[in-house]
Amino acid sequence: MDMISFIIESIDGYSYILKSNAKKIRRDIKFYDLDKECMPEVGDKILVNQNFILLESDVVIRYGNMDSPYGKRISNIKDDDLLVLIKNTKKYYLKRIYG
Repeated sequence: MDMISFIIESIDGYSYILKSNAKKIRRDIKFYDLDKECMPEVGDKILVNQNFILLESDVVIRYGNMDSPYGKRISNIKDDDLLVLIKNTKKYYLKRIYG
């Protein structure tokens, strides 16, 4: 399954408005343990799996570094728990955090 690309259109606290060619969605996303240069900003691009779109819009989705002890081990670029943040030309691979 291919990843879907979204542009961050706006950020209000943890509420992100994400826009793709096909749709605009709102997701509550909290990022953990990221350096300041890695924090998402308006205009950045994210790549997510199709299942990200199917999540309830009122659920807070948490992402952090790939080496975080929380969340499952990611071994595939198409994993449901992977988020790729693209800032300019630099890519940051983040995994979904549970607990």
